[in-house]
Formats: sequence, C-alpha cells, structure tokens
Amino acid sequence: MKIILSLSAAFSIYPFFVLGAEDFDYEETLADIRAERPEVEIDEEMLAEAMKNATPEQLASLLGDDLEALKVGAATELGRRGHPAVCLFLRAGSHRVRAAAGRGILDDPVVEEGLLPLAQTLAWIPSDRLCSEVAIAANTRLGGAAEAERLFAYATDQRTPSEFRTTALKRLRYFKELSPELIASMDQRLGKFLLSPKSSFTGDFLTEALVLSKRIEHPITDIELTSIFYHNGLDAHTRGVALLELMNNGADWEKLIQGAQEPDVWFTVLENWYRDNPDATLASIRRDFGFDFPFSQSLGIGSLPMAQKTLLFLASLETDSADSLLEEIINEPQGSIALHPELWLEIEEVLALRGDAFSEDTHRNFAKLTAPSKKGPHPEDAFPELLMGGDMNEGLLVLVSQKAGCLNCHSHWASTEDFDDTGEIILPFFSRSSKDNLRAIIAPNHDLRNGYGYMVVELTNGTFHKGTPTLQTADSLEILLEGTTQKLKIERKDIAKITSISPMPSVLGTLSKREIRDLVAYLSEG
Repeated sequence: MKIILSLSAAFSIYPFFVLGAEDFDYEETLADIRAERPEVEIDEEMLAEAMKNATPEQLASLLGDDLEALKVGAATELGRRGHPAVCLFLRAGSHRVRAAAGRGILDDPVVEEGLLPLAQTLAWIPSDRLCSEVAIAANTRLGGAAEAERLFAYATDQRTPSEFRTTALKRLRYFKELSPELIASMDQRLGKFLLSPKSSFTGDFLTEALVLSKRIEHPITDIELTSIFYHNGLDAHTRGVALLELMNNGADWEKLIQGAQEPDVWFTVLENWYRDNPDATLASIRRDFGFDFPFSQSLGIGSLPMAQKTLLFLASLETDSADSLLEEIINEPQGSIALHPELWLEIEEVLALRGDAFSEDTHRNFAKLTAPSKKGPHPEDAFPELLMGGDMNEGLLVLVSQKAGCLNCHSHWASTEDFDDTGEIILPFFSRSSKDNLRAIIAPNHDLRNGYGYMVVELTNGTFHKGTPTLQTADSLEILLEGTTQKLKIERKDIAKITSISPMPSVLGTLSKREIRDLVAYLSEG
C-alpha cells in the first residue's frame, strides 16, 4: 500500500526529480517524513531509496523510532543487504516490523545468525499471523530436534490460527528423523489435543495428524476419532475425515449411524454400512423408523428430516429388499410420514420406473401422502414438488432446448438452433419467486400482464370485446381493441366474465416434471 506525502513534503523532494537524481538523501528524507508524521503510510519507494544511502548503524538506530513505517523500512533494507543487524528488529513490539525482519532474514542472502532467533519467535505469540509464516519457514530450514518439537508444540497450541496449525504439522514431513523422546511426547500431547478439539480444528489438520501418527507408529485411537466424529461444533469435513478412518478401522456401523447428523455424513455411513452388510442396514432402518432418533431428527433450517433422507436412500438402491422396505414404509397405516415435497419427484420417478416392483396400493398410498399439500387458490399449488430441489444449470439447457421452444419468442435468435453465447435471452417478467415463475409457465393465462396476450371481455349487457390489456386497476380495465389503435376503458362493475388468452403455451404435457423443476430453478436463481 502506498499513499503519497502531503504537498509540502512532495515539494521538499521536488528538486531530486528535477535534477534527475537517482537517490534520496537519507537524513533529509527522514526529516521530511518526521515533520509530516503521516498517520497511515508513506511513499515506500521514496523511503526505500533513502534507506539505501544509510549506514547499518543508522538503520539499526531506527529500532527505537516512533514511526512504524521507518522501522519496517530499516528492517527490510538490512535484510536486503544480509546484515546481521536485521535480527535486532525481531525484538520490536510491532507485528509488521517483526515480519519484515523475518522476511529479511530468510531472503537471499540468508542471515544465518537470525534463523534461530526467528525460529524461536514461534513460541512467543502463537496468534501472530504476520510472523507465523516466516517463523515456520525458519524452523523448517534449521530442521533440528528442537525445531521439530517447536513446530509440534505450535501446531497443538489452541491459540494458533487453524491454517498455520495445519502448515506447522505438515512441515514435520520434511524432518527425516524424530527422536524417541519427541515421538513419546507427540503421542501423549496429540492424543490429549484430539480429545478436546476446538471449533478451529479442521479436517486438513486431522488428515496431517493421521499421517504423523502412522509415521511415529502411534495410531490415533478410535476413542479419539469418535470424540471428533461426535463433536457437533466441528464442520462436516472434519467429522467426515474421522468417520472415514473409523470405517477403515472396522468400527461398529450401528454406533456410527447414531452420530451422523449432516446429510453427507449420514449417507456416507448408510451407503458403506449397506455395502458391508445390507441385511443389517435394512434391519436397523426397519427397527428404528418412526422413532425420535435418529430418523426424524431435523438436519437444520431448510433441510430434510433423516426419515425422508432414508426414503430417498432406499429408493436409490433398486434391490428387492430395499423396495420391499420402501413399500412397507409408504403403506405404514398410522400415516406418520409427512413427506417433504423436495423428495416427491425422486420417489415418484422411482415408483414409475420400477412400477412392477410396487403394488397398486403403494402407488395410491404414495399419492395420498402428497395430496394434502396439493390444494390452494393458484395453479402452482398443485405442484409443490416443482418449487424446490431443481438444478439451475440443467434449467438453462431446458430453456434453450427445441423441446421447450422458449427461444422462439424469448430471444433475439431466429430459432433455437441459432443459440450461442452472443445472443440475448429475453425474460420480460423475471421473478425471484419460484411460485410466480412456475405459475407463469404452467398456467400462462392465469395472470395475463398488461401488453401481452388477449382478453375476451363479456359485459353484463351481453356484448363482447377482444383486445390486449394495457391497464388494469381494481375499478376498471383498459384494453387495446384487436385490429385497431383504439383503447377502450371498461368499468369492473359492467364486466360479467373475462377470458384470458396468452400466446405462450403451457409447458405441462411438453416438458417432464424434472425439466419443469429445473427450469423454475433457473428462472428463480439464474
């Protein structure tokens, strides 16, 4: 970042530019900077040029200066020269100054005298993000037993930022030998750390910890992995890494399923358990279905209960035993299943594709499960399964397809065959509302917009008028009479019946339900 000095300071260095001088006088430049006392930043290029003319003693003396920018500049210049005095700036109270000194020590030429002091700063302030990276690099470069211990201690310090914790543990891969004493210490401290992970604990760190544990031949125990897998404060990736290791270790599937609360983790357990022992998996589903835990447990806002996810899992198996269990659940007489619309289409397609595998009662009972939500004043209320779960990328392909024919009217192309990236799709009534968009494409006559389509208006006196609506209010209707330039205003009280006619056909019967759902997703999110 560079912010130029004020005008007075700029005028003070003006002669150097006029005369074409390549260097700035060190003392004069610093005097100008101190006179201005910039609170944010100075011209770093100007300062760097001035620093080049300073002696090492002059640069080292800036360690006690009040202005942080001067200390950063001095540390940077000493590092550029490879001068040992750069090590003094590791004692500065500013993170920026220490980081500048650290970079200077590591830069070419490397200041060998500074490597150890720089490496040791890793233990001073673990949360110092600016200095951590260079300190980790210094420890890796030295590569001794003390450095390995220091990196491990830093990696397992709860105050360490998560990204640097993982980096420090990963750098231990560069250490060819680890002492028996360090291995014993690692085993004890790593186990303790894993048993009480904080929210900053990540899957990447656990992956590196597993690599390290195998290297020192002290595997992470199932107890430690289970504590991570059951830890609700950790993200799904971290718990997934623990789960995978538990599965590799041959853990009890039925116990694992009790801790699987995220959809991805749930399916990972269920699918692997089924692959390992399908009969036991289906038996557990049959036994536990309908109880409060785990199948009816909600996955969070906007997510599906476990029971409904399980239905989708069963539908995906395409085996006689899974079909039998799915049929049993659908036909459950208590009617305890409140099926989520997001799953209707998936299960409906399964029933249609493998219709012979299911009885007529199953098809009827499935329709009964979905029927209560298919009531409302608008056309889209009959298709709640089309309002969620669509793929907007697939929806774009539907929009531009010849099957849908949307681009025949809603584009600047002559036909859908001419579609390419240079044209423009016209969506005159684009809405973020899924309901509005579904209504528009399945029942285009329902809400005819001003300027589009035709209306046939029957008056109470028996006369008819046909035209395009141009203005609609609560009290009156204005239409442009067909074949003329004349506008006719009609009072609502005189209207007996209105029939709306849109030039756009309904997509029902033309597109499949899945295509309609994807198209709605594109229109609403794209």
